[in-house]
Amino acid sequence: MWLLLAFAVAGGAATSDIFFSQKRLDAFSPLAKAWAARAGTIPLLACFVAVQGVPAIAAPFWMFVTINAALDALASFFFMRALALAPISQTMPIMALTPAFMIATTPLLTNDTVTSLGLVGVGVVSLGVYATQHPGRDTASGAVGGFWSPIAAVVRNPGARAMFFAAALFAVTRALDRPCIEASSGSWYLLVEHALLAAILGGAIVIRRIVKRESGATALQSAKSAAPLLVLGGSVNAVAFLLHVWALGFMSVPYLIAVKRTSIILSSMWGYLVRKERAPHWYHIMGVALAIFGVALIALYGKK
Repeated sequence: MWLLLAFAVAGGAATSDIFFSQKRLDAFSPLAKAWAARAGTIPLLACFVAVQGVPAIAAPFWMFVTINAALDALASFFFMRALALAPISQTMPIMALTPAFMIATTPLLTNDTVTSLGLVGVGVVSLGVYATQHPGRDTASGAVGGFWSPIAAVVRNPGARAMFFAAALFAVTRALDRPCIEASSGSWYLLVEHALLAAILGGAIVIRRIVKRESGATALQSAKSAAPLLVLGGSVNAVAFLLHVWALGFMSVPYLIAVKRTSIILSSMWGYLVRKERAPHWYHIMGVALAIFGVALIALYGKK
Protein backbone atom coordinates (compact mmCIF):
# COMPACT_ATOMS: atom_id res chain seq x y z
CA MET A 1 0.00 0.00 0.00
CA TRP A 2 2.76 2.47 0.92
CA LEU A 3 4.60 1.70 -2.30
CA LEU A 4 1.48 2.39 -4.39
CA LEU A 5 1.07 5.67 -2.52
CA ALA A 6 4.72 6.57 -3.24
CA PHE A 7 4.18 5.91 -6.96
CA ALA A 8 1.08 8.12 -6.83
CA VAL A 9 3.35 10.85 -5.41
CA ALA A 10 5.74 10.25 -8.33
CA GLY A 11 2.89 10.49 -10.83
CA GLY A 12 1.70 13.77 -9.32
CA ALA A 13 5.22 15.21 -9.35
CA ALA A 14 5.76 14.19 -13.00
CA THR A 15 2.44 15.76 -14.03
CA SER A 16 3.37 19.02 -12.31
CA ASP A 17 6.87 19.06 -13.86
CA ILE A 18 5.51 18.42 -17.37
CA PHE A 19 2.85 21.08 -16.90
CA PHE A 20 5.25 23.85 -15.90
CA SER A 21 7.71 23.00 -18.69
CA GLN A 22 5.14 23.78 -21.42
CA LYS A 23 6.25 26.13 -24.20
CA ARG A 24 3.16 28.29 -23.78
CA LEU A 25 4.40 29.26 -20.31
CA ASP A 26 7.77 30.42 -21.65
CA ALA A 27 6.55 34.04 -21.55
CA PHE A 28 6.80 33.89 -17.77
CA SER A 29 10.10 34.27 -15.94
CA PRO A 30 11.32 31.39 -13.73
CA LEU A 31 10.44 33.52 -10.69
CA ALA A 32 6.88 34.03 -11.95
CA LYS A 33 6.40 30.31 -12.64
CA ALA A 34 7.86 29.38 -9.25
CA TRP A 35 5.41 31.82 -7.64
CA ALA A 36 2.46 30.43 -9.61
CA ALA A 37 3.36 26.82 -8.77
CA ARG A 38 3.22 27.66 -5.05
CA ALA A 39 0.53 30.34 -4.87
CA GLY A 40 -1.81 28.22 -7.02
CA THR A 41 -1.85 25.50 -4.34
CA ILE A 42 -3.27 27.79 -1.64
CA PRO A 43 -7.04 27.61 -2.49
CA LEU A 44 -7.13 23.79 -2.43
CA LEU A 45 -4.93 23.58 0.68
CA ALA A 46 -7.12 26.14 2.44
CA CYS A 47 -10.15 23.92 1.75
CA PHE A 48 -8.41 20.95 3.38
CA VAL A 49 -7.52 23.02 6.46
CA ALA A 50 -11.10 24.35 6.68
CA VAL A 51 -12.42 20.78 6.75
CA GLN A 52 -9.79 19.38 9.13
CA GLY A 53 -9.45 22.44 11.36
CA VAL A 54 -6.32 24.18 12.67
CA PRO A 55 -4.22 21.66 14.63
CA ALA A 56 -2.34 22.13 17.89
CA ILE A 57 0.95 23.78 16.91
CA ALA A 58 4.18 22.98 18.75
CA ALA A 59 6.70 25.74 19.43
CA PRO A 60 9.40 24.65 16.89
CA PHE A 61 6.93 24.74 13.98
CA TRP A 62 7.34 28.41 13.08
CA MET A 63 11.14 28.20 13.07
CA PHE A 64 11.15 25.03 10.95
CA VAL A 65 8.56 26.27 8.44
CA THR A 66 10.26 29.67 8.00
CA ILE A 67 13.65 28.07 7.29
CA ASN A 68 12.02 25.53 4.97
CA ALA A 69 10.09 28.21 3.06
CA ALA A 70 13.20 30.33 2.51
CA LEU A 71 15.21 27.37 1.18
CA ASP A 72 12.26 26.08 -0.86
CA ALA A 73 11.84 29.50 -2.49
CA LEU A 74 15.45 29.41 -3.68
CA ALA A 75 15.13 25.78 -4.80
CA SER A 76 11.90 26.53 -6.70
CA PHE A 77 13.56 29.40 -8.55
CA PHE A 78 16.50 27.19 -9.61
CA PHE A 79 14.04 24.44 -10.62
CA MET A 80 11.96 26.69 -12.86
CA ARG A 81 15.09 28.32 -14.27
CA ALA A 82 16.38 24.86 -15.24
CA LEU A 83 13.11 24.05 -17.05
CA ALA A 84 13.36 27.38 -18.90
CA LEU A 85 16.99 26.88 -19.98
CA ALA A 86 16.99 23.26 -21.19
CA PRO A 87 14.60 20.46 -22.26
CA ILE A 88 12.91 18.55 -19.45
CA SER A 89 14.51 15.27 -20.59
CA GLN A 90 17.97 16.78 -19.97
CA THR A 91 17.33 18.61 -16.71
CA MET A 92 14.96 16.39 -14.69
CA PRO A 93 17.39 13.44 -14.32
CA ILE A 94 19.65 15.67 -12.20
CA MET A 95 16.95 15.48 -9.51
CA ALA A 96 18.03 11.84 -9.04
CA LEU A 97 20.80 13.25 -6.86
CA THR A 98 18.28 14.36 -4.20
CA PRO A 99 17.80 10.93 -2.54
CA ALA A 100 21.58 10.45 -2.61
CA PHE A 101 22.06 13.82 -0.86
CA MET A 102 19.33 12.87 1.62
CA ILE A 103 21.38 9.96 2.89
CA ALA A 104 23.44 12.68 4.59
CA THR A 105 20.73 15.25 5.41
CA THR A 106 17.97 12.97 6.75
CA PRO A 107 19.83 11.60 9.83
CA LEU A 108 20.71 15.18 10.81
CA LEU A 109 17.13 16.48 10.63
CA THR A 110 14.84 13.51 11.38
CA ASN A 111 14.68 10.24 13.33
CA ASP A 112 14.08 8.20 10.16
CA THR A 113 16.09 5.00 9.82
CA VAL A 114 16.81 2.82 6.79
CA THR A 115 18.00 -0.76 6.48
CA SER A 116 21.27 -1.64 4.78
CA LEU A 117 19.49 -3.09 1.73
CA GLY A 118 17.08 -0.16 1.73
CA LEU A 119 20.08 2.16 1.59
CA VAL A 120 21.45 0.14 -1.34
CA GLY A 121 18.04 0.51 -3.01
CA VAL A 122 18.19 4.30 -2.64
CA GLY A 123 21.65 4.28 -4.22
CA VAL A 124 20.57 2.02 -7.09
CA VAL A 125 17.54 4.22 -7.85
CA SER A 126 19.81 7.29 -7.89
CA LEU A 127 22.32 5.53 -10.17
CA GLY A 128 19.57 4.36 -12.51
CA VAL A 129 18.02 7.78 -12.92
CA TYR A 130 21.52 9.26 -13.31
CA ALA A 131 22.01 6.91 -16.28
CA THR A 132 18.91 8.35 -17.94
CA GLN A 133 20.78 11.68 -18.11
CA HIS A 134 23.48 10.18 -20.37
CA PRO A 135 23.67 12.25 -23.58
CA GLY A 136 23.87 9.12 -25.77
CA ARG A 137 25.58 9.08 -29.15
CA ASP A 138 27.08 12.33 -30.43
CA THR A 139 25.29 13.21 -33.68
CA ALA A 140 28.45 14.74 -35.22
CA SER A 141 31.17 12.21 -34.32
CA GLY A 142 29.03 9.14 -33.65
CA ALA A 143 30.96 8.52 -30.41
CA VAL A 144 29.22 7.43 -27.20
CA GLY A 145 30.39 9.06 -23.98
CA GLY A 146 31.44 7.17 -20.87
CA PHE A 147 30.06 6.92 -17.35
CA TRP A 148 30.92 10.53 -16.47
CA SER A 149 29.24 12.04 -19.54
CA PRO A 150 26.17 13.16 -17.56
CA ILE A 151 28.44 15.10 -15.18
CA ALA A 152 30.12 16.75 -18.18
CA ALA A 153 26.65 17.60 -19.51
CA VAL A 154 25.84 19.27 -16.18
CA VAL A 155 29.03 21.33 -16.34
CA ARG A 156 28.28 22.51 -19.89
CA ASN A 157 24.52 22.96 -19.57
CA PRO A 158 23.32 25.97 -17.53
CA GLY A 159 19.90 24.36 -17.15
CA ALA A 160 21.43 21.21 -15.67
CA ARG A 161 23.60 23.32 -13.34
CA ALA A 162 20.52 25.13 -12.08
CA MET A 163 18.79 21.78 -11.49
CA PHE A 164 21.83 20.56 -9.53
CA PHE A 165 21.44 23.45 -7.07
CA ALA A 166 17.70 22.72 -6.84
CA ALA A 167 18.41 19.03 -6.08
CA ALA A 168 20.86 19.93 -3.30
CA LEU A 169 18.41 22.38 -1.68
CA PHE A 170 15.46 19.97 -1.97
CA ALA A 171 17.53 17.37 -0.09
CA VAL A 172 17.38 19.70 2.91
CA THR A 173 13.81 20.96 2.55
CA ARG A 174 12.24 17.54 2.01
CA ALA A 175 14.02 16.25 5.11
CA LEU A 176 12.59 19.23 7.04
CA ASP A 177 9.05 18.26 5.98
CA ARG A 178 8.76 15.65 8.72
CA PRO A 179 9.58 17.86 11.76
CA CYS A 180 7.24 20.52 10.34
CA ILE A 181 4.39 17.99 10.03
CA GLU A 182 5.09 16.47 13.45
CA ALA A 183 4.86 19.96 15.00
CA SER A 184 1.44 20.64 13.37
CA SER A 185 -0.35 18.64 10.63
CA GLY A 186 0.29 17.89 6.96
CA SER A 187 -2.35 20.17 5.42
CA TRP A 188 -1.68 23.06 7.86
CA TYR A 189 2.08 22.85 7.25
CA LEU A 190 1.59 22.88 3.47
CA LEU A 191 -0.79 25.85 3.63
CA VAL A 192 1.55 27.94 5.82
CA GLU A 193 4.67 27.03 3.87
CA HIS A 194 3.12 27.76 0.48
CA ALA A 195 1.71 31.07 1.74
CA LEU A 196 5.21 32.01 2.92
CA LEU A 197 6.68 30.84 -0.39
CA ALA A 198 4.16 32.90 -2.35
CA ALA A 199 5.03 35.96 -0.25
CA ILE A 200 8.81 35.47 -0.66
CA LEU A 201 8.68 34.80 -4.40
CA GLY A 202 6.12 37.57 -4.96
CA GLY A 203 8.37 40.01 -3.13
CA ALA A 204 11.33 38.90 -5.25
CA ILE A 205 9.32 39.56 -8.45
CA VAL A 206 8.42 43.08 -7.29
CA ILE A 207 12.03 43.85 -6.30
CA ARG A 208 13.30 42.53 -9.65
CA ARG A 209 10.92 44.80 -11.55
CA ILE A 210 11.91 47.83 -9.48
CA VAL A 211 15.65 47.19 -9.86
CA LYS A 212 15.39 46.51 -13.61
CA ARG A 213 12.77 49.20 -14.09
CA GLU A 214 10.62 46.81 -16.09
CA SER A 215 7.11 47.62 -17.19
CA GLY A 216 4.47 45.33 -15.75
CA ALA A 217 1.97 45.89 -18.57
CA THR A 218 3.16 43.06 -20.84
CA ALA A 219 3.56 40.65 -17.96
CA LEU A 220 0.06 41.51 -16.69
CA GLN A 221 -1.45 40.84 -20.12
CA SER A 222 0.37 37.48 -20.33
CA ALA A 223 -0.75 36.62 -16.81
CA LYS A 224 -4.41 37.27 -17.70
CA SER A 225 -4.26 34.99 -20.74
CA ALA A 226 -2.46 32.20 -18.88
CA ALA A 227 -4.27 32.57 -15.53
CA PRO A 228 -6.47 29.45 -16.02
CA LEU A 229 -3.37 27.41 -16.85
CA LEU A 230 -1.52 28.64 -13.77
CA VAL A 231 -4.49 27.91 -11.49
CA LEU A 232 -4.71 24.41 -12.95
CA GLY A 233 -0.96 23.90 -12.46
CA GLY A 234 -1.20 25.04 -8.85
CA SER A 235 -4.04 22.59 -8.19
CA VAL A 236 -1.99 19.73 -9.66
CA ASN A 237 0.91 20.80 -7.45
CA ALA A 238 -1.34 20.89 -4.36
CA VAL A 239 -2.54 17.31 -4.97
CA ALA A 240 1.07 16.15 -5.44
CA PHE A 241 2.15 17.76 -2.14
CA LEU A 242 -0.85 16.39 -0.22
CA LEU A 243 0.00 12.89 -1.44
CA HIS A 244 3.61 13.54 -0.40
CA VAL A 245 2.79 14.41 3.23
CA TRP A 246 0.31 11.53 3.40
CA ALA A 247 3.01 9.09 2.25
CA LEU A 248 5.41 10.39 4.93
CA GLY A 249 3.15 8.75 7.51
CA PHE A 250 4.00 5.32 6.12
CA MET A 251 7.66 5.42 5.05
CA SER A 252 11.07 6.93 5.69
CA VAL A 253 11.92 10.16 3.88
CA PRO A 254 14.83 8.71 1.81
CA TYR A 255 12.59 5.87 0.60
CA LEU A 256 9.77 8.21 -0.37
CA ILE A 257 12.10 10.57 -2.22
CA ALA A 258 13.85 7.68 -4.00
CA VAL A 259 10.51 6.36 -5.31
CA LYS A 260 9.22 9.89 -5.95
CA ARG A 261 12.24 10.60 -8.17
CA THR A 262 11.05 7.89 -10.55
CA SER A 263 8.86 10.78 -11.73
CA ILE A 264 12.03 11.81 -13.59
CA ILE A 265 11.66 8.74 -15.78
CA LEU A 266 8.02 9.61 -16.51
CA SER A 267 8.75 13.25 -17.36
CA SER A 268 11.84 12.29 -19.40
CA MET A 269 9.81 9.73 -21.35
CA TRP A 270 7.31 12.51 -22.08
CA GLY A 271 10.21 14.56 -23.46
CA TYR A 272 11.47 11.61 -25.52
CA LEU A 273 8.20 10.30 -26.94
CA VAL A 274 5.83 13.28 -27.06
CA ARG A 275 8.07 16.31 -27.49
CA LYS A 276 10.79 14.44 -29.43
CA GLU A 277 13.51 16.34 -27.51
CA ARG A 278 16.11 13.61 -27.98
CA ALA A 279 16.28 9.93 -28.93
CA PRO A 280 16.49 7.28 -26.16
CA HIS A 281 19.80 5.38 -25.89
CA TRP A 282 20.64 2.03 -24.28
CA TYR A 283 22.06 3.93 -21.29
CA HIS A 284 18.58 5.34 -20.71
CA ILE A 285 16.95 1.91 -20.91
CA MET A 286 19.55 0.48 -18.51
CA GLY A 287 18.88 3.39 -16.15
CA VAL A 288 15.15 2.66 -16.08
CA ALA A 289 15.88 -1.00 -15.30
CA LEU A 290 18.22 -0.03 -12.45
CA ALA A 291 15.65 2.37 -11.01
CA ILE A 292 12.99 -0.37 -11.03
CA PHE A 293 15.42 -2.78 -9.36
CA GLY A 294 16.25 -0.19 -6.69
CA VAL A 295 12.55 0.41 -5.95
CA ALA A 296 12.09 -3.39 -5.62
CA LEU A 297 14.92 -3.50 -3.05
CA ILE A 298 13.27 -0.73 -1.04
CA ALA A 299 9.86 -2.44 -1.23
CA LEU A 300 11.12 -5.91 -0.23
CA TYR A 301 13.89 -5.10 2.24
CA GLY A 302 13.39 -1.48 3.26
CA LYS A 303 11.38 -2.21 6.41
CA LYS A 304 13.01 -3.60 9.56
